[in-house]
Amino acid sequence: MALSAAETFGNLAKNSRLQNALIALFFLGISALFFNKIFTSDYGIHLSIGKHFIETGKVPDKEFMNYPLLNQPMNYEELGFQAILYTVYRVVGSDGVSVFVWLMATLSFFFIYKSLRARDINPYIALFTMLIFAMPFRIRLQPRPEIIAYFFTSYLIYGCSLFYYKGNRKILYTFPLVFLLWANIHPSTLAGIGAVGAFGTQSLVVIYRDKFAKASLKNNLFVPLGIFVLCVLATFLSKHGVESVLTPVRLMVNPNQMTGISEMTSVKNSGFYEFYKYILAVSVVFGALGLIAWKLKIHDIIMAVYGLKLPLQVARGMAFMSVFAIPMVAQSFDGFLRRIRTYLSRREEASLKAGMKAVKEKEPSRKKQGKKVHPAAEQKPTPASPAPLPALRYFRLPIVLAWLVFLGATGYGAYYIRVGTADIVENGIGLTEHKFSLKSGEFLRNLDIKGNMFNFFDLGGFVEWQVYPRKLTFIDGRAGNPTLFMEHQAITSGMGDMESTFRKYNITYVITKTVDSAGMVLPLINYLAMSPSWELVFADGLAVVFVKNIPENRAIIDRYKISKNVLGAQIVSEMLHSTYLGINRFFVYYTIGNIYMNSGDYGNARKFFELARSIHDDPNLAALVSRLDGMQRMR
Repeated sequence: MALSAAETFGNLAKNSRLQNALIALFFLGISALFFNKIFTSDYGIHLSIGKHFIETGKVPDKEFMNYPLLNQPMNYEELGFQAILYTVYRVVGSDGVSVFVWLMATLSFFFIYKSLRARDINPYIALFTMLIFAMPFRIRLQPRPEIIAYFFTSYLIYGCSLFYYKGNRKILYTFPLVFLLWANIHPSTLAGIGAVGAFGTQSLVVIYRDKFAKASLKNNLFVPLGIFVLCVLATFLSKHGVESVLTPVRLMVNPNQMTGISEMTSVKNSGFYEFYKYILAVSVVFGALGLIAWKLKIHDIIMAVYGLKLPLQVARGMAFMSVFAIPMVAQSFDGFLRRIRTYLSRREEASLKAGMKAVKEKEPSRKKQGKKVHPAAEQKPTPASPAPLPALRYFRLPIVLAWLVFLGATGYGAYYIRVGTADIVENGIGLTEHKFSLKSGEFLRNLDIKGNMFNFFDLGGFVEWQVYPRKLTFIDGRAGNPTLFMEHQAITSGMGDMESTFRKYNITYVITKTVDSAGMVLPLINYLAMSPSWELVFADGLAVVFVKNIPENRAIIDRYKISKNVLGAQIVSEMLHSTYLGINRFFVYYTIGNIYMNSGDYGNARKFFELARSIHDDPNLAALVSRLDGMQRMR
């Protein structure tokens, strides 16, 4: 029975068509994780700038959307991507943009897979490694310029793998063109230069192994070094030059630009930290196995160390971590398995030789016996037992145990991160219904009002997409001017003399959220709610609009005025929406419970405290629910 199972396994393993089909299905299953609904606040910024460039043909080197900075020099380093994004949007809409992002992510992982196969790494080791790293990778999959960086970096890793492990030199000649194109799409070419440079260490290994032979020096050092220099020069030939290359470094080392931007803080301060620690542990453990087996590659170590360190500087580095760390983990485990198989094969071979030697020593010598045996009496030789199937080698206990550990670590890790990030990333295509208020965009487009707008930072890009050029925004996600950003922070946090800032910029209406990206009620809302100088004219559960109570706005107020009593329900609605955007559900339910309790609505308070208890059964919550029951009975 066991032999029959082994034969079946061996036959399946030899069926190349079946193997290819299983691999393709596995890969497509991983790529299905990359269908994410659009929730990034920068989506509107990129569409607006791309639209301006495509429709006017003019490079936007002067600010044209934020009125406090109007006509000031404007950074347009991402213009290439923005033009591509707007073209896709104009042809196929937001649903098509989601598919475009999926395609870029899928191609990135395809190149990573092909780079691993170029090293002859077991396809299932490659796929299971990609599966666990697909989870943090998918968190950043939005219509942002980084998706181009993932794609190009993966292609470069694939090209370097083909050159160093398959001897394909032609693909290196495409690298300078890639860098020239990349530098004009997004200022992240430093990642590509780092990847190509890391693989350059393999050149040193090869020429050392070849004892510095002239042919080896030419093919494995001078040619790739020349290509690397051309790649650097191609980067500098873009319109943005050296400054473009150093943009990621500038963002990471400038604390003023990172203040208040959640994605620009360390992963330690984000909800991803627990998942990051698991990924780090998996990488370290399997990297150690590769080191023990002496199968680690220097370039893999360099890329993995950089990739694993990046999220500690900026949370958005989680996706790049995946691209850079996959090769080391896959190479380490594959090398460890190969070392085990080599060891077991040698032991098996030694055991077989010892057995054959023992049989020969025990075999009686006919010459020494000196007896003749009648031919008819001679026994026919016993047929030899069939040799064990090669597939049986896969059932050796150490190999089985190693596979179980690997599959358990990657499979459980993928499940753990997928479940843990279910509230952070919403699967599907098109716009998420939990972030963008399309009704507010329509309301503002049709609002005939004089004066300027104040908008919450997180809404800037969306508002620009909806109302430009009819109306201009105060600020958006670029936050390029530190002074303006600090003025925004002072207003939204209720600090200082807000009315003075409103007068400074002639602000007569405000569009904002009631809850910030951390799930906290904005102090600005408390001010606007209490001030008779401002009236609420729009609220739809995702955004609110206030207008200044001045004679010029009387007609608007008379037509659209809403009681400020609805703000409590607005806050609750936005907080519930925020649970689909990464805000902790326990925190949201507990906060809403307190809101209802403070307003005397004990029934709803009890309901949300119970929801909080379903996530974390805190004894204090149980006591609070019991107290609410008593208060309801006393009514």
